[in-house]
Amino acid sequence: MNLIFEVQMEETGAVTKDDGESVWRATTVCFGIGDAGIASEVLVDGYSGNKKVTINRDDFGLPPRLAKLLALTIYRSCGAAMRFHDCDFGSASCDAESLINRVFYHADAQTMLRKIRATVVAMSRN
Repeated sequence: MNLIFEVQMEETGAVTKDDGESVWRATTVCFGIGDAGIASEVLVDGYSGNKKVTINRDDFGLPPRLAKLLALTIYRSCGAAMRFHDCDFGSASCDAESLINRVFYHADAQTMLRKIRATVVAMSRN
């Protein structure tokens, strides 16, 4: 079973004032399959490029470290196309299985895929 994530991203704008040293901008990143997914917020400093990720909802029950890294990976992968357009909202699909296998260590990838598949199967039975 291929895992295709539906991804939605929305730039919500600056969350801090520009003080000449940093200005944090937020992007809401939601992705998943059907009703199961992860809702997160990625903060990016406009000066340094540093990124912070907050997980607001995780239906898959991934370890927090892996959920944050997955959200950041989705942001980097799917957000690239969105940055070329003038809108604040974007929607895309991505091959989650391929992305997870490419980015994560094998043991972490298998754990994540197993949890995601189990959640999707459980939710489809309801």
